[in-house]
Amino acid sequence: MTTHDLSQADTRRLFETQGDGPWTIVSNSVYYGGGGVGMYCALADPARREEALSMDAWIFHKTSGSPGFVQSWDDGEPVVTYLPNGSMDEGIEPLVLIREFHGAAEVALELDQQFRLFHNLRYEPASNTHMKMNDDGTQTVAVKVSGNRMDVRTSLLKQYIAARQVDLLLSGVAWSAR
Repeated sequence: MTTHDLSQADTRRLFETQGDGPWTIVSNSVYYGGGGVGMYCALADPARREEALSMDAWIFHKTSGSPGFVQSWDDGEPVVTYLPNGSMDEGIEPLVLIREFHGAAEVALELDQQFRLFHNLRYEPASNTHMKMNDDGTQTVAVKVSGNRMDVRTSLLKQYIAARQVDLLLSGVAWSAR
């Protein structure tokens, strides 16, 4: 892709083929001179489908999903509420938590714990992969992480969203400093 490709043809082609091959990109950020391309995803209650498809903007942001607090008022008294998924809207949750440390450390991609437990995945630090432990004692690479990119084996992703009865929302974003 070049910085002059305003049609974003390469980005669009990559986005439109997600879920067709053996791997699905669930998180990725590529930076290039003055711009970049990102792909992110979330799991959503099917009741949110129409809203998500009708929006001009994305329903959540790449760093959404971290715990936080909100303060509101009830009869003039402050009420502080803990939000396990932070500012995430009800019925939307990240599959990948993207933790940024503002230059103090490298960005960390963390796969949702429910997904890891559902598929009985084991993390392999040497290769930065999650391995599926098969019933016959063998192992299969289920998730690959390289830099800012995380790929999940498509068949496992489809099994998970089918079991949970949720939609997978994929977002492709391109930006330029110009």
